[in-house]
Amino acid sequence: MQNQENSRIFYGGFFVRLAAAWVDALLVSLALLTFRLPLLFAGDANPLHQPVLFRFTPWDIFLYLLTTAYYVFFTYAAGATLGKRMFSLRVVAADGRRLSLWDVIYRETIGKYLSGVFLFMGYIMAGVDKEKKAFHDMLADTRVIYSFGKEPRNRKDYYCGSEKGYPVPEYGYKKVEEEKPDSQEKQTEEENGGNSNEGK
Repeated sequence: MQNQENSRIFYGGFFVRLAAAWVDALLVSLALLTFRLPLLFAGDANPLHQPVLFRFTPWDIFLYLLTTAYYVFFTYAAGATLGKRMFSLRVVAADGRRLSLWDVIYRETIGKYLSGVFLFMGYIMAGVDKEKKAFHDMLADTRVIYSFGKEPRNRKDYYCGSEKGYPVPEYGYKKVEEEKPDSQEKQTEEENGGNSNEGK
């Protein structure tokens, strides 16, 4: 009974992901403050404050790239930002493979932009979806799950779930058994039948 309970996946819901996002936003804001302070004394005459792309200045673009780099780096390297790690959350690929750098960039840039463009409805979807997927999770085919341990060395052998199987750290690993082809099953049954007849 306990093994069955431990094999379940626990998806990160809307509110816990929102709390993690607030922590990340606070950390990023404090880090960027060291870059913002010098420009506060430079005035509007500074070339970095002149719009170059629509209403965005070079400084706006620089800060955006720094912010994106934070989310991309930690999600790709550790599977979670610092905020997510505080709540034991982890971003994983739906098919169990390791997230590629492109997957993470796509999720954290285009995916999250589309999630927030219509009154943040893409984020709110995580509160109603069965697997707690936000819109950017659907686009990048990722899931946000609870993680309570370290991953095994061979992550291809251990999955948790029914159809696709999601890699879950030690807390909930369930080994997937490969299905035998029908021909192989018949051959096995014939061999077993032959052995039983010989015994008689």
